[in-house]
Amino acid sequence: MLLILAGVTISFTLGEDGIFKRAQEGIEIYKNESINEEKEIDKIVNYIDEFNNENKVEDIYNTGTTIEEAKRQNKYYHNTTIIKDKNLENVVIPGGFKVSQDSEVEVNKGIVIEDKFQNQFVWIPVQNLGRMVIKENDLRLSGTEITTNIYTNIRISSNDTLYEPNKPGQVASREPDMLSEEDFKQANIENILGDGKTAENLAQEFASEYENMVKSIEKNKGFYIGRYELTGNLDQPTEKAGQPINANSDNNWYELYKACKKITSTEYAQSTMVYGCQWDEICQWLIDSGSMTEQQVNEDSKGFGNYLSEGGKLINTGSNNNWKINQIYDMAGNYCEWTQEAFSGTNRVARGELMQ
Repeated sequence: MLLILAGVTISFTLGEDGIFKRAQEGIEIYKNESINEEKEIDKIVNYIDEFNNENKVEDIYNTGTTIEEAKRQNKYYHNTTIIKDKNLENVVIPGGFKVSQDSEVEVNKGIVIEDKFQNQFVWIPVQNLGRMVIKENDLRLSGTEITTNIYTNIRISSNDTLYEPNKPGQVASREPDMLSEEDFKQANIENILGDGKTAENLAQEFASEYENMVKSIEKNKGFYIGRYELTGNLDQPTEKAGQPINANSDNNWYELYKACKKITSTEYAQSTMVYGCQWDEICQWLIDSGSMTEQQVNEDSKGFGNYLSEGGKLINTGSNNNWKINQIYDMAGNYCEWTQEAFSGTNRVARGELMQ
């Protein structure tokens, strides 16, 4: 509309009956017509608004398709798409993924998606983001000038009081944050970011990635967790059944952090090492869905984990349905899983640990 109006203005000003010739007679007309003109302009503005609303392109398509229909269609979605589970609960499928044929049809039993390389992930609904994160005063990442006002909602289990990140003397898991020793070693920094980067750059990476994760959950009302323990190798990691990648002197946290980001990295989805707040939310979901009791999840998970203390042995992830809960394999026992929570100057938190 601006181009059309500009064209009319130029023609009207320079034509044979130009504005200068008609200025005098236009004074009286203008007085009478100004009110009508405002009304006409309002009509044009309303028309433009209606046109934009009717032709608005959403970045997430809501097709109304159900999980059952998606399984029958068995197609990869070109764009990020909302579909419905059996109870009409929304599930967001990233572009490049489809619903797996062995997926359940209810969110609380485990919706499984997979990409064209058969990497599989399970949808975790999030209705209460405040249970996961806090948005308030700035938190400065240890030893740097990088700050964020979004961080994990961690409570100290001994008295259930809120952990205050900037209060001296407290020891608790923290994210996003820097390890006071390991994260400042140049070899570890360059392992993730490349040559010439600093601890400040790494802190910014951690803070930005964490904030993007929170924004994604806030927008989509959920996130995905890998269905299996990490498999493949560091150069070509996968989320498939098979032999898990084990942490050793050659596969440290930084190598595994970097590997997790390689599984999928597109305009529609980005994989990362799991966060502690995500792990907590998954455990709460297992309780809320009725699949496990609070006591089973928090105190005694031997019923859905393979533990050495029970005379078992490490198994290929995905090979035993006894260790599957809501379509997720091996959350408890087998190999423990590192998260991004900082715990001390040298360590990050491991979840689903082996019980000795």
